[in-house]
Amino acid sequence: MNIERGLIFAASIAVASACASANTTGGVAAAPAAVAASSALPQVQCANGAPTVTAQATAAQAALNRTLVVQGAAQTPFFNSAMEQARAGIAAEANNPLHHFLLAQAALGTNNYAAADSAFRRTLELCPQFAGEVNPLRERAAQTVFNAGVEAFNRQDTAVALAQWEQAGRLNDAMPQAYFNQAVVYAGRNDHARASTAYRAALASLERVTPDTANAAELVETRAGSLSGLLNAGAHYFATNDFARAAELFADVHRLDPNHRDAWYNHALSLYKLERWQDLIPVATRLVQIDPLNYNARIILFNAYKGLSDAAKASRNTAVETTNRNLAVSTLQAADSLPVQLDEVQLSTREDGARLAGTVKGGAARAGTPIRINFTFFGPSGPVGTQSIAVSAPAKDATAPFEVLLPTTQPVTGYSYRLGS
Repeated sequence: MNIERGLIFAASIAVASACASANTTGGVAAAPAAVAASSALPQVQCANGAPTVTAQATAAQAALNRTLVVQGAAQTPFFNSAMEQARAGIAAEANNPLHHFLLAQAALGTNNYAAADSAFRRTLELCPQFAGEVNPLRERAAQTVFNAGVEAFNRQDTAVALAQWEQAGRLNDAMPQAYFNQAVVYAGRNDHARASTAYRAALASLERVTPDTANAAELVETRAGSLSGLLNAGAHYFATNDFARAAELFADVHRLDPNHRDAWYNHALSLYKLERWQDLIPVATRLVQIDPLNYNARIILFNAYKGLSDAAKASRNTAVETTNRNLAVSTLQAADSLPVQLDEVQLSTREDGARLAGTVKGGAARAGTPIRINFTFFGPSGPVGTQSIAVSAPAKDATAPFEVLLPTTQPVTGYSYRLGS
C-alpha cells in the first residue's frame, strides 16, 4: 500500500511533524493574547424578549470594564469579581442568559476555558440569538488555546499540546487544524483508534469552515492530510487482521474522495478477507472502472461472484448460483483478455507535481503493439489534470517500466485511466 502520512498544520504557524513524509520546519506560536471582554452589556432580543438587566449583571459588567484599563495581574481581581457577580445572578435567576454570558467572559479572563465553554453553551441554550456575541469570543479564545498547544508541541510536551487542542476544538468546532494536530500526535503514538476519531473530526470540521483566499490552500491540504491519515489507520488495522475496521476506514476515505484508487483497492481487499461477497461486488466493480488494466482488481471481482455462486449452490438456489457463476466466468475471461496489465503502480507527490510509476506486463496484445493510456489525476475535490502515455506491449508475461508525470501544485490523491486510440 502506497500511503503517505499527513502534516501537522497550525493556523499560520509552522509545526515540525513527526511524519517521515513531512517537509516542515518547527515554529513557535506567538504568546497567547488575552481575550478582551465586551465593554458594554449586549443588546440582544431573545425569543421571549430582551434579558433582564439585573443588579448582578450590571456589577459584573462594571468589573469586566475595569479589566480594560489595567493590565496583567492587576486584571485578576476584577475578573474574579465579575465571576462572583455572574454566579450570584445565576443563583438568583438561573435562566437569564446574560448571567451566563458574563460568567463566560470572566472565566476567559482567568484562563478557565472549560468553564467559559460551559457558560457559553448555556447562554446559547437559553437564547440562540446570543450567537453574534458569543461566537467571536469563542473563536478568539480557541485561537489563543490553539497557539498554546503549538507552543507546548514545540517544547515536545505532547500531553499538554493535546489537552490544549482538544479544548480549542470544544471552543470552536470550525477549527479543523485543532483536530488534525491531535490526530497526528495520536498516530505518532500508534494510537490509531484515537487518531481515526480525530481525523474524522477534522474532516467534519472542514465542512463548517467557509473558505476564503486566505485559508483555502491550507484547508485543501488539511483535507488531503486527514484522508491520508485515515488511509494509514486502515492500513494498520489491515496489517493486524482487523479487516472489518480497516474496511470502515477505507470506505470513509473513498466516500469523501470518490476517485481515491488506493482506498477502493484496500477496501476491496478488506471485504475479500472478510468474505463479504455481496458488499464486495460494488466496491470491486468501481475499482475495475478506475484501474481497468489491473489484473488483481478483476480477480477480486471474480472471487466475489464465485463466492456468491458457491453460497447459492450450498443453499440449493440454482438460479442465483447460475447467474453468479456466469458473471464469475465472464469476469475471469475479461481479465485474461487484457491487452496489457498495469502492475506495481505507485503514486507519489512532491511540491511541483505528481508521479505515477509502475510496470506494464504483457498480456493478450501482440508484442510491440502500440498502446495509448490516458490518465486522469484527482485531488479530494475532483480532477486535477490529465496526461497520456504510449507504450509498446511487452511479450506475454514480460514487463517494462512506465512513468507518468503531472506538473501541479494541487494535492493529488488518486488516479484513473482508460485505453486511448
